[in-house]
Amino acid sequence: MPSIIKALTLHALLTGAFMSQAALASPLFGFNPRDTIVDEGFTGEDSTFDIFDKRGKTSPKLATADFPSKSHACPKTDKYTETTYTSGQLTKAYVEAVKYANEGKQIGKNKYPHGYANHDKLPFECGSSKMEFVLDREDPARVFNGGDVTALPDRVIFEYTGSGKTAKARFCGVIRHAGKGLADCPAT
Repeated sequence: MPSIIKALTLHALLTGAFMSQAALASPLFGFNPRDTIVDEGFTGEDSTFDIFDKRGKTSPKLATADFPSKSHACPKTDKYTETTYTSGQLTKAYVEAVKYANEGKQIGKNKYPHGYANHDKLPFECGSSKMEFVLDREDPARVFNGGDVTALPDRVIFEYTGSGKTAKARFCGVIRHAGKGLADCPAT
């Protein structure tokens, strides 16, 4: 008999623990970071919360979709070895590229991000407003911040549309400049 009581007590405790975890995992409606995080030591322009509050005031409010969810492998060419980018590496580059596009900024000699016409008809499920941004194949964890792209043949492709107060971005895929054409870097 005592073992049944112990089992029931343990069961009740475990059920309570699971229920509390489920409650903590649910979305927080009306979440305001000022209510939960103390903004001490940050003032003026450096304040994290000031930066969040300024979103959408100088640039359109941005909605993003289709973040990179898989790795992509760029094929070996005459000049370059095969390079595989993780979804995390692609996401970092994609987010930075979308940020530049949304702010109307371009970096580097060739001004990235810039329009991508897809003359090679690569299979992207995106609209006509595609842009490209450099991927650093020599150090895939680093996001391109300007400079020479001669030895950097890979690009993240994304769709960006902005009108008025809103803008939308969507990850499309990855390409590699291969000789006189382009090669698709498929998801792996």
